Order: sequence, then C-alpha cells, then structure tokens
Amino acid sequence: MKATPLSNFSQWAKRATQGLALAGLVAMTMSTSGQNSMQGVPPSAESQVTFQNYREQPFSQWAFRNAAAPMNAVMIPRQGGIHQFEPGNIPDWDAPAFDKVFADNYADGVIVIQDNRILHESYFNGLNRHTQHIWFSMT
Repeated sequence: MKATPLSNFSQWAKRATQGLALAGLVAMTMSTSGQNSMQGVPPSAESQVTFQNYREQPFSQWAFRNAAAPMNAVMIPRQGGIHQFEPGNIPDWDAPAFDKVFADNYADGVIVIQDNRILHESYFNGLNRHTQHIWFSMT
C-alpha cells in the first residue's frame, strides 16, 4: 500500500511524545464558484462578511485575518516580549507531504511545538508568522 501524506502524518502523530502542540490555522479560500468576500467599496451585500457567515466558505479567509470586524470587537495590540522557542526538528519525516495535507485543505499555516521547541513551521496563502489570524485546532 502506497503511503499518503495523511497516512505519513498519522504514523508520525502516533510516534509523537507527550507535550506536543499542533496548531492549524485554517481558513477557506474562494469557493468553487470563484466568489470573493468583501469586494467593492462599499462591499456588495453578497460579498459582505458578517457574524452569521464569517465561518463559511468563501467568507472565512477574509474573516479569520480580520476577526474583529464581523465580531464587532477591537483588536488590542499585545505588550511585552514574545516567548522565544528553541529550534528543533523531526527526524525521518516528509515535511513537504505534511505541508501538502494542510495546504490542500485550505489551511493558512501550521506549527508543531514540543518541549519548548518549534519542530516545524509553515505558512500558506500569503500568511506569515506576524500576520494577525484567528486560531483553531490547537491541541
């Protein structure tokens, strides 16, 4: 049986030890119809992101990077230093295949942390480590 990126990840996940944090920053991209959100000035009614639709495709990609808008909240910049993780790695694993699983499922990024070390960190769809984004799937 040929190993798939998902089965490789599943095998790796089973071997992972305690203290592992895996965060997937998930956001849907354009729908298959090609509809974009928040188009026009002001945005058309059909493209507006609201509290009712912010978790639905195609609105979620814009909403997850602008979470304060549909939730009528104010984003307050954090103060102080940022925790510095040590670099690390995961031996004998296929990082491109791992990333492909997330990229193919509309994730904007993924980070694997274990014992105060960043073992893997990748971003997709124009996201980077400094981009504001709502968090999901943190374990």
